[in-house]
Amino acid sequence: MKKVLIVDDSSLLREDLKKMISYIEGLQVIGEADKVEDAIKLINELEPDIITLDINLRQGNGFDILSAIEAYDKIPTVIMFSNYANSAYRRTANVFGSNYFFDKSTDIEALLDTLHKLGSERN
Repeated sequence: MKKVLIVDDSSLLREDLKKMISYIEGLQVIGEADKVEDAIKLINELEPDIITLDINLRQGNGFDILSAIEAYDKIPTVIMFSNYANSAYRRTANVFGSNYFFDKSTDIEALLDTLHKLGSERN
């Protein structure tokens, strides 16, 4: 079972993602955060395999988290999921080490397809 951490400033979106992920075989949501500090603490404590990560957070942004985890021995798969989906943000996410980038307004199916794929892969 792969562990998923959801990091987003919207509590409604976190709840929706938790529900959707609960139906994906091989994945389990182990925590959620809406601030950089809380997310980094949970990453250190829970060692997620996958992080869904928004750019805009209550305190800081997703790039702060990407920067913090780049030095980790075991870096989780990071899926950026944001309304800020223009090419500049996509390039920045890629430079900081994001594995995937999806637009919240248009890419929910692509996000779910990717999560299904990741859930079916062996560790």
